[in-house]
Amino acid sequence: MRFCHGGPQVATVDEVTKAIRQVGYRFSDEAELQEGISFALTLAGLKHEREAVLTKRDRIDFLLPGGIGIEVKIDGSISALTRQLFRYAELPEVASLVVVVGKNTLGNLPHEILSKPVHVVRAVRAFA
Repeated sequence: MRFCHGGPQVATVDEVTKAIRQVGYRFSDEAELQEGISFALTLAGLKHEREAVLTKRDRIDFLLPGGIGIEVKIDGSISALTRQLFRYAELPEVASLVVVVGKNTLGNLPHEILSKPVHVVRAVRAFA
């Protein structure tokens, strides 16, 4: 596994969510939001791998040392997102999940999936 950004620190979930919340984002699609999240994590000195391959089928948006997985969703259905998170939670590489959402309806997730904690962060849009 290669970690391509950030310093040597192994982060806690609280540090990750704090880093994400401290930045305002300008985005029109998931790729732009992911770019902003990568910037926020780097700014906080947190190592992370983008588009981490977990299986042939599954690629999580970010994976941090210690098994913190970050999935970014700005649209789509809650059921599709939940199925995706269940697949990630089945894997030993993922110890906890942080889901960054672009709309409130995607934030109605369980606090735990397969005994792995799930934390939801609402992406705050920056104003010009």
